[in-house]
Amino acid sequence: MVLFRFTLTFYGEAFAPEPFVAELEALGAVVDWCAERNEQVSTPYLEVLPALLFSTQFNADNHLQWFIAVLDAHYPALRAAGVEQSVLFTDVYYEGGQCNMELFNPTFYACAARCELATPLSAYHIPQKAWNQLERECRDAYAEPNELTP
Repeated sequence: MVLFRFTLTFYGEAFAPEPFVAELEALGAVVDWCAERNEQVSTPYLEVLPALLFSTQFNADNHLQWFIAVLDAHYPALRAAGVEQSVLFTDVYYEGGQCNMELFNPTFYACAARCELATPLSAYHIPQKAWNQLERECRDAYAEPNELTP
């Protein structure tokens, strides 16, 4: 069994993320942002996650399509607002032995190229007991995929 968590983050020294927050939240996104540098934050950022934080192999494509729609709709304005770097962080959680997956498709790669999107991936092997707890916490991720599931 595999769970994915995707986090789209935009960074820029002169980036002003605040104008984008309300619009992204209206799309159902979970948004975190910081416009000022401080001891904890070296660069202003905007972090965007889908409403369902985790997805399974069966609905990961829905999440990726949602990110493509967000990028297609907002990336030019984000660049104009000072975004210098865009990153889609992918965390993979799995239990069991070997973990094989096909995650990104040509449509996603085309969008990633257009938006100069970095795509780091981290994989975490979860022991059975921790997996059972994570699975209970993420039941929504196991819902049947549909067009309303970002």
